[in-house]
Amino acid sequence: MVKRKVKQRKLEVGHGWGGPPHDPYTFMERTVHHTIDYGYFVNCMTVTLHEGLMEHVTINGEKFEFEEDDARETFEDLTGIPVATFDTAYNRIASTCCRCGHKGMPTFARGLPGEMFMICGKCDHIINTYMDYSAII
Repeated sequence: MVKRKVKQRKLEVGHGWGGPPHDPYTFMERTVHHTIDYGYFVNCMTVTLHEGLMEHVTINGEKFEFEEDDARETFEDLTGIPVATFDTAYNRIASTCCRCGHKGMPTFARGLPGEMFMICGKCDHIINTYMDYSAII
């Protein structure tokens, strides 16, 4: 059995939209950049799970298309992180208030159509914003 030690891991989430103007769709990309030390070599890998109209996994820039469940399973196998755990960890990191440092659960509020704001539960500072362009039409 080979022991592996994760030396560094970076989580990213991206949102976007595509398709024709009269019928747009949104997509979400979860990306893990990690460096794993196996003792005798170091592996640096970037894995991206693209979920939207089409599901695919990108590994170090090379795209592999799957059905939805297969794409999630492949992402989880390669990164060692279940998608639900990824979302929880990313939201915890992203919801830390830069003004007061509060790490508790933020509140969410809607703005104009398609807008959503993440608000600090302690000082009411806007931490992050999300835009869903498909909700505008």
